Amino acid sequence: MAKKNDNKINNDDASIKDLENALKLESFNESQKVDKNKNFIISILAGMLIVLLIFFAIAIIFSSIQNSMKKNLKVSISEPSIINMDSKVDSNIIDQPDMVLDREHAKIDIIWIDKDNNQLDRPLKPVLRGMRPVKYDSNNVRFVETNEKDGEWYDYNNKIWANALNIDNSYFVWIPRFAYKIVYYTDATCTKISGYSDSRGILKVSDNDVNTFFRVAEPSKGIVEVGNHYILHPAFMNDRQNDYINGGNDVETSGFWMSKYEVSLETKEIQLIVNSTDVLANDKIFVSSKPCLKSWRNISIKNAFINAYNYDRNKDSHMTKASEWGAVTYLAFSKYGTEGINVFINDNENFCTGGADREEDVYKVRFVQSSNRNPTGVYDLSGGVSEYIAAFVGNNSPNLFINGGNAITDIGGEKFNSRYRTVYNVYNTDNADEASENPNSIVNNYYMNSSKRGDSLWETSNIGALNSGWFYNASVFPVGTKPFFKRGGCIKDGIRAGLFNYEGTTGKGSNTEGYRVVLSVNI
Repeated sequence: MAKKNDNKINNDDASIKDLENALKLESFNESQKVDKNKNFIISILAGMLIVLLIFFAIAIIFSSIQNSMKKNLKVSISEPSIINMDSKVDSNIIDQPDMVLDREHAKIDIIWIDKDNNQLDRPLKPVLRGMRPVKYDSNNVRFVETNEKDGEWYDYNNKIWANALNIDNSYFVWIPRFAYKIVYYTDATCTKISGYSDSRGILKVSDNDVNTFFRVAEPSKGIVEVGNHYILHPAFMNDRQNDYINGGNDVETSGFWMSKYEVSLETKEIQLIVNSTDVLANDKIFVSSKPCLKSWRNISIKNAFINAYNYDRNKDSHMTKASEWGAVTYLAFSKYGTEGINVFINDNENFCTGGADREEDVYKVRFVQSSNRNPTGVYDLSGGVSEYIAAFVGNNSPNLFINGGNAITDIGGEKFNSRYRTVYNVYNTDNADEASENPNSIVNNYYMNSSKRGDSLWETSNIGALNSGWFYNASVFPVGTKPFFKRGGCIKDGIRAGLFNYEGTTGKGSNTEGYRVVLSVNI
């Protein structure tokens, strides 16, 4: 039995050894399988890593291409493209000159156009003619020079207006060619349309039929219709055949350069100016448009007119015309500017241009008083000093000659329109020697000019007296011994100052009166 048991034991040992060997072999095989799996997994992971690296490489390359494309877009401004214009809509129009249309609440609709009056998707490019383009650098809070192909130079559709430096480093802002119409509303909510100012005249919508209009006032001679009754703004039109009654030019223009700031006096020899600033510019006294300088005040309209004219004859410089002031204010009030929001007043007590003593504050703080509520706009349009406009009523006031002059290059020298001045109609009740502002004469002169378009006078006020201009701006039409126009109001006018402010002045010059320069570079 023992042997059998021993034999069994031995046999069992052998079996155990066989089992161990088998287990070792299986373990080995499993180990081999694990190693193979590990290698497989590692291979997969390595492959995935390679794919990811390739993907990231492609992404980086694609991103680089995109950035390059964006960069290329920034360095080049594409040409404006012609777009389809809205079809003209005809309506029943009944002449009713005695009817009243409240023009207090309104919006200004603007379209970009080329010199053939086709509608564009963006405005015509600025004409530099030796001027140096500059763009606003928000990081360094200043304007820096750039090139005319830089996509960051301007983008009017996003309220970035083109700026440039003239040879004397004065700042100017480009006002591109456009057509407009004004839509009037019944109240400040601007929901119900009450009338229009368009190429057909000042129209009141009938209460009974929205397709029937009552014509309150005819448009002036020579007004050009664009598309669906838009008005080619007179500042850009060839107005020679109309004897310049609309404030136009000798040719069709693509725009003009408005001085960014009210004119300042700069001089190399301060002793030249002792008791008066009513002087003509010369080789030691300079006209400039720069921030943080004192506006040139106490100058007669005659000398201001001559200084503006002589500033840069290569660019047809001149004092701001009524039509040009209107073009700037209409653009400012449109969706390309403040979108109907009033601009803040320049209330700097030192009459500093841009509304501040430091240039940094002009752009970081006082931008709300620019024409588009950002640093690229036109400053000092509200407040600062009241600005002379090259316009007057032809009432034969002695001040037309005493303060306006009588030479060809003086504002009061020619008793007819020219492309540098506009003469407004006068009613026979205007007593040219009357020092007081007779309300009846003021209103009569106002209504005598109801046909004017684009000058931000009749279209943007109600009665031509008191504060009937938009935003309660002063609206006092020139009369009597104050035959010349001034615009914008001064720091002392408070709410009466603004884009739509207009008043008469003797033109003699005062502590609160100044002027501005315009360049017509494509004439």
